[in-house]
Amino acid sequence: MFSYFIIIAFAVLIYTSLWYIYGQKIGRLDVADEAWGLAQPFIVLTAIFLTKNYFLGSIILLILTFIWGYRLSNHIHKRHAKSSSEDVRYLEMRANWKKFPKLKAYIYVFLLQGFLMYLLGMSSMFLIISDKNWNSLSLIGVAIWLFGFIFETIADTQLKGFIAEIDNKGKIMDRGLWKYSRHPNYFGEVTMWWGIFIFVFLNTNNYWAIITPITITYLIIFVSGIPLTEKHFENKPHWQEYKKKTSPLIPLPNRK
Repeated sequence: MFSYFIIIAFAVLIYTSLWYIYGQKIGRLDVADEAWGLAQPFIVLTAIFLTKNYFLGSIILLILTFIWGYRLSNHIHKRHAKSSSEDVRYLEMRANWKKFPKLKAYIYVFLLQGFLMYLLGMSSMFLIISDKNWNSLSLIGVAIWLFGFIFETIADTQLKGFIAEIDNKGKIMDRGLWKYSRHPNYFGEVTMWWGIFIFVFLNTNNYWAIITPITITYLIIFVSGIPLTEKHFENKPHWQEYKKKTSPLIPLPNRK
């Protein structure tokens, strides 16, 4: 059983290395963001291929991770296609790497993301490799995932519509779901991965599967999600007022 985890780790290493080579070829490190979403269906497919466990739980995980991953990677790919410039985060990284920039890009962007991809795939791996009997109660996790997916989709659609209105240029989005959470899309994202954990746990009783939702929740709240996004809005008009009255993640009534 443990050997499967090692083989999948090597598969993820190869996966991220290929994306690194591709990024070097086109001169963009931000392809790592596209690789992030597609990594989860890749991990699920690799686990299924290795174990030959084609049971219902594996198929459900493949569907859920594919929907999540394709939507995310396709969105990022379209955004990249519209701009010839890299994401500002990667431009700042390049500026700080005076020596061995290619090696540092491989280690600090692609290998690091590969490690996080692996942690995010833990729940899926535990279920597929364990080959446990089906528990119909685990569909509760699927329902939670579906709620998170719909919530995130609505939030993204509302934001896209807001940005498309010329009169809203420079304004803070505080309508719809964004009235009750500064990051309703991230709330939906976190909810989806807690749903996958519940789905896996109810089928396997494996507490270690909680590594997955803890990883994504930590990244969004403390690392690359909320902190980086809000840094961009710090000097915008009305941001501090909006920040003071609006919940950072979980949708709640506005504070007075």
